[in-house]
Amino acid sequence: MSERLTLILGLGQPGQGDAACGLQVAETLKASALAADPSVVIMSHVGDGEALLHLLRTFERVILVGGVMPLHKESGYRGGTIVELCDWQINAPPAMDWASPARGLSITNALTLAYSTGAWPDRLMVYGITGEHWRPQSPISEAVQAALPDVGARILSTVTAWHGHAISEE
Repeated sequence: MSERLTLILGLGQPGQGDAACGLQVAETLKASALAADPSVVIMSHVGDGEALLHLLRTFERVILVGGVMPLHKESGYRGGTIVELCDWQINAPPAMDWASPARGLSITNALTLAYSTGAWPDRLMVYGITGEHWRPQSPISEAVQAALPDVGARILSTVTAWHGHAISEE
């Protein structure tokens, strides 16, 4: 395990609409008081799930954040909805999938593989933000953009609970 116990990993694809939202959350958190905590590493991940498998094995606690899309849009679906899953919920049959690349191991499959092979961190929390569009060369939608501050606050709350002390915004 790494000396730095907690990894916050923003997942996404730059320039692909709402698929970039996890990257934006990570960049925002890198400028916050959370980044000053020596037991926290904040990274962005652009790519497939193979590198994610290594990171899941390396850190004791992992928070994943990024854009998700429903496998079936139901009535009442809205972009910008925050979906929270803790470690014991993640391996349930998925109703959503990560906005991950078309090639290579998907994020969803990487999580399933990590769980089944024991390459699972002690704690894992997922913050997915339901997206509205994924078009190349498009910005993050207004609905998703509006949800990002709340996601950042939830991540801060999770890290505070895991570490047993408050992280002050100075």
